[in-house]
Amino acid sequence: MTTKTHRMRYGFYLVAFIDVLGQQDGLKKLANVPPLENNRDEIFNLLLSTASRVRTLRETFTDAFMTLPGHLRENAEKVSPQTRDHYLEFTSAFEFFHTGFSDAFVIGIPLFPDDRFASARNAMALVAVLHAIAYVALKAMGELGIPIRGGVDVGVGVDLYPNEIFGPVTVSAYTLESKIADYPRIVIGSGLLNYVSWLEATQGSDWNAVKTRELAATCRRVVREAPDDTPMLHICGASVLRMALEIRRSFRN
Repeated sequence: MTTKTHRMRYGFYLVAFIDVLGQQDGLKKLANVPPLENNRDEIFNLLLSTASRVRTLRETFTDAFMTLPGHLRENAEKVSPQTRDHYLEFTSAFEFFHTGFSDAFVIGIPLFPDDRFASARNAMALVAVLHAIAYVALKAMGELGIPIRGGVDVGVGVDLYPNEIFGPVTVSAYTLESKIADYPRIVIGSGLLNYVSWLEATQGSDWNAVKTRELAATCRRVVREAPDDTPMLHICGASVLRMALEIRRSFRN
């Protein structure tokens, strides 16, 4: 639902375009309009099955994305009392959205400057979203047998409406998925890599600056070059596997 009171925000965004592969053949079987009387139940069950797969993956992303800040808050007692309040605020929930159409969905995260944390919160958001997408890809293929393909980039955009980013960053994410990825993998755009380089170059010895550089290095470790020299998400990286174990632990609790 759109609203005339929505205030558009221009700036840098991370946008990911994720395509759940192998669903279109099933959807094409539902093309009869109106459906034949003798196969209404078959059509409904097929549609429900396909929709449930996509919904499961979108919910998996949300769970994974929200797990990292929660896990960090659990470690607050290890932080010095002088910086504990700052740390707890730093690990509060991130702003994000995801929206979908058919067998694809789009994830968006604003990367705006923060007066209190400078770029550290943005670096943490990048860590969370890259690990969450990697976990979704790992779970989709390993447990559900559903391959996914995607593109992730950072660039300028404007939230035209709630949950809708308009601009070159959205075009780039879609192009990476539809034209570059070619097979089940998550391709990383040059804008995201440039943004990580910018974070790595953060100057200063204060808490925000040190944390920004640490988190940027973590982002770098989950990106690998494929044999075709295309940067892609390393879904079996050590930090991704640790996050998978942490997510499972949190679900059991």
